[in-house]
Amino acid sequence: VLFSDVFSSDISSGINAEYGDGTLGSHDGTSQDGEYTFSDLTSEDDGSYTCTFTLSGEQTVSAVTRLTARSAAITTSADSLSPELIVRASITLTCTVADGAKSITWYKDDAEFTDYTEVDREDDGDDLVSEIYFTIADDSAGTYKCTAAQYDDYCPTSQSFDSDDVTLTIIAAEAITNPADATVLEGVDHTFSCVFPDPFGDSVSREIVWSFNGETMLSNGEYYNDDEELVIDGTFSTDDSAASTLTTSLTISGVTSEAAGTYMCTIKWGTIFIRSDEATLTVRGITTGPSVTNAVDGQDVVLTCITSGDTAAEITFHQTDDGSDSAVGSVSTSDDSADGNSVVITTGEVTLSAVDSSSAGSYYCKATWSGDSVMSDGAYLTILKMETDSMDTMGWGVKGNLASVKCVFGALLLKNAEGDAYEDASGEEVYAETSVNWQYQDDNGDWQDASGDGYDVQTTQISTSGLGTSPLKVGPLSDDYNGLNVRCQITYSADTDNNFGGGVITSDSMTVMMASVTSFTVNSDTIITGDTITLTCVATGDSEPDFTFYTMGDEFDSSKYTYVSGPTVTETDDNTFQALYVTTTTQATIPTSGQPAYCQADYGAASGTDEMSQTIISYYNCEDTEITVLGEDPGVTISYTDDDEAGTRTATVSCPANTTDTRYSITDSDSAAESATCDRTTGSYSPSFLATCSEVTKFTGHYIQQKWSFGAYTDRVLCGDGAYGEYTVDVMKTKLTTEEDTCGPYTKIYCLTQGTCTLNEDDTECSWISSTSQLVVTVWVDFNEVLWDRNDRNDMVAKTNGGNVFLWNCDNTYSDEERRRKRALQDDFSSLLNPVSSWNETETYDEIDVEMTVVEDDRSNILSTITILMTAGAVLSMTVLVAAVLLIRKKRRSVTLLDVSDSESETSEQC
Repeated sequence: VLFSDVFSSDISSGINAEYGDGTLGSHDGTSQDGEYTFSDLTSEDDGSYTCTFTLSGEQTVSAVTRLTARSAAITTSADSLSPELIVRASITLTCTVADGAKSITWYKDDAEFTDYTEVDREDDGDDLVSEIYFTIADDSAGTYKCTAAQYDDYCPTSQSFDSDDVTLTIIAAEAITNPADATVLEGVDHTFSCVFPDPFGDSVSREIVWSFNGETMLSNGEYYNDDEELVIDGTFSTDDSAASTLTTSLTISGVTSEAAGTYMCTIKWGTIFIRSDEATLTVRGITTGPSVTNAVDGQDVVLTCITSGDTAAEITFHQTDDGSDSAVGSVSTSDDSADGNSVVITTGEVTLSAVDSSSAGSYYCKATWSGDSVMSDGAYLTILKMETDSMDTMGWGVKGNLASVKCVFGALLLKNAEGDAYEDASGEEVYAETSVNWQYQDDNGDWQDASGDGYDVQTTQISTSGLGTSPLKVGPLSDDYNGLNVRCQITYSADTDNNFGGGVITSDSMTVMMASVTSFTVNSDTIITGDTITLTCVATGDSEPDFTFYTMGDEFDSSKYTYVSGPTVTETDDNTFQALYVTTTTQATIPTSGQPAYCQADYGAASGTDEMSQTIISYYNCEDTEITVLGEDPGVTISYTDDDEAGTRTATVSCPANTTDTRYSITDSDSAAESATCDRTTGSYSPSFLATCSEVTKFTGHYIQQKWSFGAYTDRVLCGDGAYGEYTVDVMKTKLTTEEDTCGPYTKIYCLTQGTCTLNEDDTECSWISSTSQLVVTVWVDFNEVLWDRNDRNDMVAKTNGGNVFLWNCDNTYSDEERRRKRALQDDFSSLLNPVSSWNETETYDEIDVEMTVVEDDRSNILSTITILMTAGAVLSMTVLVAAVLLIRKKRRSVTLLDVSDSESETSEQC
């Protein structure tokens, strides 16, 4: 059997679609059935169907039948056919008949349901849809369904069909578990919990809200008061793991007394909500701890602590906030609970008497209930006082200038040990209102107001650190002010709005001091040029001054001093400073009676300077003064002797040591002496030179020399080339070396007559100077003993027996007789008599006669020639000389040498 689907659109065209094979039934002898089964029938299966039987012989028979498929589908806004809803919630039921139906009717518990609101819908096409909305009431629980009716021209008989049932369950609008009342200590953590039914699960957005004292808390669990201060530091947690229930918790961290009150939780699904019962949190804690306090040094301070709880608390006060110290003060308590209020309010107070710096610190109170305790926050107590660490006990100034002292005191109200400023309600820093009064101590020890001349109270300045400074200037300074005591009084006005009681403080006395240079000394009373000296300058002052040492301008005179070091400053005592300046003197200042040096102490431009002078007298250094011997130095030794007390140096010369060959003697003069002394005040020696040492050469012998001048009186040569007769060189030397009474030196030289010397025949000689017609006779003698004295030597060769050495008319004959006869006229020198002459260098004779020289060796070994010229001693002598000249002119062959000093020995014949 074959079934085919004939759609209405296909009927007119006669096009049949083959649908599928059917199931052929058994033949009962007269007839046979065929079936086709539809699976998952929908409205799309609507239409006319033809069943065709194929007979034997390929013959077919067919029949047409009509199929209409309809159903009522129901849905809920709760996405469940068994919703559980809370009263006041709403639900929407929707019934849909695909491809339409004639009508839809709603039923509750088999009774037609009409207590709903029809929801207008857009065009649903061929479908028939009924959507209703109603609010859940207490009696809304039941079974809901929709019934649809359908008929048409092919199926004119009305057919009805029902939707599935919707079973609605009502849930009570109350918490399953409410938060519980609690009593806790301040500072602990506490958790409130609520358990709610959760009929919607994740299908509906929910909101959980906690409230404190009827006011909604923030979604993060925190709560702030009207002053925007955190009162409750809470956190929320939610657990929806259990079926159809939800648990929400509020955990409060560090419960404070301000957290005491009622708490309630609420769960919301849009406009649907469930509220829990209220839970009361009772806090045993401190509602008001000690307040930040500023107090004037020496005043009384009252600290207050207020507690709340279910019973009265025991209250104690402590100075630190670590809980380890013992209670301070005696606490008075009072019950300040309100009538009819179950909360017990206890107030405790403690009085701190005459507070001082040791009282400053953080204070807290402790409240105890049956052994359980809580502590308040620490409140800092600041003591406004004289800030002595910032004040000086002395005010310094240079004479003629001003000295300054100051009072430094606390002016800014503080709130903690870190020095943070206390702020008022508007957030502004608070400064204490103050007035300052300065006083000085009179001669009787009484304090008087510092006003009028000599006292200038400056305007008080407040620093950024909150300290007030009141300066007082005193002066111009004179001795009357030195050591003056002054002090200041600070009066604080009370400021109750900022918990400040005011008061008066008085500073310790301060002393006005004059800064000055107190001493300026040199380390030596006697300064010698070249000495390194140390100048010591001592000055007083409140701080180290700048020291300057100078002699001219602003520095030491570099022409007289060489810098070494300094100034080196040390503090030798409180407010006493010593500066050392080291320099070397390079030039004596004694000629100008010394040079002033100055030490200046500079205390700064605002204070001034002071200085002191010291005259530096530097003497000459006689060690630097040289002294030499006057004349040639044969190698003398100069020794020095210093007399430090007298300031002199004495130089003494010593001759070289005597030897066997040489001796020395000191030769003084007006400008040279054996010793000379240098005085440090002049730097020079007196006398200016040391005497030298003359070399005393030993005398082993000596000679005399006589020079005979003949001039024009002879043309003969005597004792030279061309000489003859008894006047040849050899004969003349024989005359000089032969011992006889007339000729030669043996009777004319003292030492020869005394036998204390011997004639030195080798060195004794004579010579002729032809250019001047002069005969030179030189006689040498050797002393029997060495002589060291020049006078002794001269005495040895002194003249005796007339002194002149004659070389004619000798006792002996010294020439050949034959030769003499041949030249008799020329050999006749009988008249050539030597005049008596002295070889003393102080006597002189007429130059026509004879020159006699005594040769001496002086200290320079220079030959000193003593020329003895014959001079006319008297008129008679001159007359005789003229007569002699006349005779010589008449008898040119005969020359007579006249002895003018011993004329008695001459005869008239000879003359």
